[in-house]
Amino acid sequence: MCGIAGLLSMDPGDISLPLLKRMTDAIAHRGPDGEGFWTGEGGRIGLGSRRLSVIDTSENGKQPMQYAGGRYTIVYNGEIYNYRELKKGLISEGFDFRTGTDTEVLLALYHKKKAECLGDLDGMFSFALYDAEEHCLFCARDRFGEKPFFFTHEPGKIFRFGSEMKAVWAGGYPRQVNGKMLYNYLAYGLLQNVQHPSETFYQGIYRLEKGHALTISTRDLTLRKRPYWGLEPGEDEGPMEEEEAREEFRSLMQRSVQRRLRSDVPVGEDLSGGLDSTLLLHLMRTSLGATNIPVFSARFPGFPLDEGPYIREAASAFGAELHDCYPNGIECWDQWEKVFYHQEEPFGSAGIYAQFKVMQTAREAGVTVLIDGQGADEILAGYPHYGRRGWKGALESRLPGVARRLRRLRANRAFLNRDFGDAYGKECFLPGRKFDYRFKSLNGALHYDIFHGGLSDLLRYSDRNAMAHGREVRLPFLDHELVRFMLRLPAVAKIRDGQTKYLLREAYAKALPESILQRTDKVGFEPPQRLWMTEAGFADRIREAKGHLIKEGILTASALRKPVEPKDAYGRGDGSWEWLMASGLYI
Repeated sequence: MCGIAGLLSMDPGDISLPLLKRMTDAIAHRGPDGEGFWTGEGGRIGLGSRRLSVIDTSENGKQPMQYAGGRYTIVYNGEIYNYRELKKGLISEGFDFRTGTDTEVLLALYHKKKAECLGDLDGMFSFALYDAEEHCLFCARDRFGEKPFFFTHEPGKIFRFGSEMKAVWAGGYPRQVNGKMLYNYLAYGLLQNVQHPSETFYQGIYRLEKGHALTISTRDLTLRKRPYWGLEPGEDEGPMEEEEAREEFRSLMQRSVQRRLRSDVPVGEDLSGGLDSTLLLHLMRTSLGATNIPVFSARFPGFPLDEGPYIREAASAFGAELHDCYPNGIECWDQWEKVFYHQEEPFGSAGIYAQFKVMQTAREAGVTVLIDGQGADEILAGYPHYGRRGWKGALESRLPGVARRLRRLRANRAFLNRDFGDAYGKECFLPGRKFDYRFKSLNGALHYDIFHGGLSDLLRYSDRNAMAHGREVRLPFLDHELVRFMLRLPAVAKIRDGQTKYLLREAYAKALPESILQRTDKVGFEPPQRLWMTEAGFADRIREAKGHLIKEGILTASALRKPVEPKDAYGRGDGSWEWLMASGLYI
């Protein structure tokens, strides 16, 4: 696990070791255990890395790493969970290895299969691999976008990349807000452009899409990008052999957890007390044979949604070592700029700060790797609205969503500067007709949630919060074979009699505490945001935010007179939260 950065230019004068160091220093939090740099191709390419040591913590694991007599040089961020199986197969074919790293396995597999190696990988990753013989830089990102990869490309001139945008800015690219993205965020609450998911909140900086690879020629800097993986949703109706489905689900979950426990440093878990995290704790104990697994949770005593009782019950049931943190509103508003610095783009609620504190607690406890339940709601239809009205009713209820967002735009239009609206309001990033399949079946809706919806935002929050503290998060529910299996099952495997996550509950009915097994609510680390927004700290922050946005020509001065309307973490408010987030783009 690392932070990576690099440049490729037609002019060797654009690249230097001090510049590479500035780029990696900007993301030093992602890799506190070491740094490394390399230049080649006559000084026209430079790669840099910050290392977080997880697999083979010796000096053998340093990056940039070379292979095949120096033909290949790689900087790599992530984990290949099936590297042991891949390595065994490669050894049987005559490949030699000098390290115990998954990085070297990736290099050997690329040497054997080139771009086709991506299909063999079970993992989360982003990497840039230079091939001296083919004179190209090959870059790829994992299937679900767990690990980030940002780049700028000036055709025929220069290509920059980094794990975070701050590395690209440190590499000399100017920081300029993308007005179209900002308008669609303030008008519709959109955090991404589903029509063009490579777009970011900053002009000219793009993210490599999940499940995509790109190749850039070192000779003329031409760039080719392509998807290498994807899934289609299966039909919702049809028979299901229940015992067979339960057995396959248990098998895939067990294998996924076992692979994600591979580590040479301590492993723990984010424990919310919900069904997903409790199941993962059970599987971790089964796999490790240990009863003192460190678990980390956010608590909000006195708040009705505090999950303390469930957290304690789950930890007690499996003999876990409990580490609680207690986020509060005063600290949240005092540190929001720090959290935004790491997130780089707007985020959904103060719950992101709670997650930030959980990761800080893990660092203080000396636990480097955390197992987490992200992705379970998207593959198992775990969101409560699916269960309350049945999945067909839930899908129908989503149809008026565009109308609600348009009403919200009209309500806030008075506070948007007219020139800003005229310049950027012509493009609407709401999902178009090509995404209407999400309303036709439950699997269609889940497919949209996984590949185009909010999961991308959740993965960004998780990665940035973890790496801000040099922690690594692993997500067993996003094993690609498990996701494929779930999207091929009929709707009754996910929801039955108004109960979500039916298959999970049935498969582990005898393994989990009954009170947690029967939970129908979904909370997570949800803080008392409505209360926090009544505190003086928030009033100070939102006043400063309005001032920034008025100065930038985003809001009119009348916004200063609009009082704050506190809202719950996942509720609709008056725009105050969005204004706070938008101001972070200019700080």
